[in-house]
Amino acid sequence: MADVQPGGDGVRVDRRAELHRRPGALARARSRRSRRRDADSLSLQAVYTLLLAIWPSIANLDNGIPSSGTDTAHFLSFFLFTLLLTVAVWFPFHTIRHLFTLKAIAAPAAGIALLALCLVKANGAGDLLSAPAKISGSTLGWEFVGQLMSCIANMATLATNAVDFASRASKPSDVVLPQIISLPFCFAITSLIGILIGSSTTALFGEYVWSPLEVMERFLTVEGGASHGMRAGVAFISIGFSTSSSPLSSRALSLSPLPPTPPLLPFL
Repeated sequence: MADVQPGGDGVRVDRRAELHRRPGALARARSRRSRRRDADSLSLQAVYTLLLAIWPSIANLDNGIPSSGTDTAHFLSFFLFTLLLTVAVWFPFHTIRHLFTLKAIAAPAAGIALLALCLVKANGAGDLLSAPAKISGSTLGWEFVGQLMSCIANMATLATNAVDFASRASKPSDVVLPQIISLPFCFAITSLIGILIGSSTTALFGEYVWSPLEVMERFLTVEGGASHGMRAGVAFISIGFSTSSSPLSSRALSLSPLPPTPPLLPFL
């Protein structure tokens, strides 16, 4: 069904057709929706992919909440992840520092394993790195500005939370060198892995799939069912992603709001 909205002169405008007519507009709209979906559901999607790898029948679970914007299977994944998160939040921050050590090991291992899986199945990384640009001029310039602002927004969130994490350091200088080395290097490597995975998906699915968790879900939902080896591999990668996101979610979402809360609610 077309997405139809009333225009400014009383004429009803087909929003989807308008996006197709404007160069790059459809891609930007899909990109915004994808970023919102990935930011909101990264953790629960990893749990859902894990459950799907173990019990493929969960994809056919009866949806008892059709008007909620989600379904029963994904809500169950969210509940299980939240339940796991409450355990991590219960302990003081400094007592679970090795959970972050586990995250530092699990996240790269999961990303590299998924990259290797995609490259092997696609027989390469695709042609994205060598393909010519499909837009040019001001359209290309504004697209670059839009993507740059997305990167800045991500770093702004990190900068906001960095103060809370840095307060646990033994001395102020302890946080300088690790961030100077790790942030540019780790962000560059993570971005490269994501680009290579996304590029290889054209050979696998006929279109670009930028969410790694959606890539794994598609591996599991192929016609005829995924093999036992594929299900086992996706399950271990999902464990890596869910394990790496739990400490980040617990501290970024619980530690950061704590300092301003007592002044705002002194009666508590």
